[in-house]
Amino acid sequence: SEADRMYQFSYRVERQTSPNLQAISVLAQKGGVLFTLTVVAPVDDWAGEFGPKLRKIASSFHLR
Repeated sequence: SEADRMYQFSYRVERQTSPNLQAISVLAQKGGVLFTLTVVAPVDDWAGEFGPKLRKIASSFHLR
């Protein structure tokens, strides 16, 4: 099934000179081809109105 070939993970990039970033990446494979989607924004933006929108984008990623 499609779910068996898709992986989603979140991670944070901590930087010394600019805002820290938070991201969600989704990886999928089909027919020997790797597809990726990453949504990334400053950590503070995830706590505001953008967090739910970014999560929705990541969860909407599907192969057809």
